[in-house]
Amino acid sequence: MEHLPKKIHQNGISYTLVGDYYIPDLKLPEESRPIGRWGRMHKAFLQEHRPGQYNVLLLSGKLWTYLADLNEQAADRLGKNACTSHKIEARDLYNLVLKDIQELAAQAMKDADAFYQRLSSWMERRYLVDASQTEKERKRLEARNQEIDGMFLSLYTDKAKGILTEQRFMKLTAALEQEQESNQKRLHDLAVMQSRADAQESEVRTFIMEIRRYSAIEVLDEEVLNRLISKILIGEVKKVDGQKVQEVRIVYNFVGEIPEIAT
Repeated sequence: MEHLPKKIHQNGISYTLVGDYYIPDLKLPEESRPIGRWGRMHKAFLQEHRPGQYNVLLLSGKLWTYLADLNEQAADRLGKNACTSHKIEARDLYNLVLKDIQELAAQAMKDADAFYQRLSSWMERRYLVDASQTEKERKRLEARNQEIDGMFLSLYTDKAKGILTEQRFMKLTAALEQEQESNQKRLHDLAVMQSRADAQESEVRTFIMEIRRYSAIEVLDEEVLNRLISKILIGEVKKVDGQKVQEVRIVYNFVGEIPEIAT
């Protein structure tokens, strides 16, 4: 039988051999310092622009210390500090994310077509609400732009008749042109959003293909996090019926946040 090393180190995380499996050496964070305003701002930056680094720090238990250090450095310069309750034990978070991936992969492996239908139905309902609101906003903006076109003609007529001075005409039309340009930009953004919604079928199938790759996953590493997860959102600790609860939202690549889908 091949002798396995007691400890290994991969992708920035150390593992210890326990039985037939390698378990990540995640120490429960003892950090109690607040991350403050500057830590929260940098956390948002990491989530948006450095998701790989953010996820590795988060699951290794180093995120809180990293952000607390950064906040103290900024506080030393600016003399400001703050507190927050967005904290969760690294091992608990690691296990939660791993379990979620395992469950989704199991559903995809059991019946890919059925899983596709359930996930697509969820995304269609989500986009249906967005599509309704988008269509309403699109019609409002287009109607307003038509109204502005009529106002341009009216102002030009008044100028031609000598009712408006050249200076007054230029001032009024400049404001209308700015509004119309803003409306056109928003209409373009809405069209892009609608196009993304239309592409959901391809995105769902891509996600299923990716999640099926990890049907036997036992360990999380940076590669898995980068391939599957866009960001992890941790809510504040709240008391519900006397119990402390904390919401953790996992936003996956291609499909976003996935609710519990009955099998």
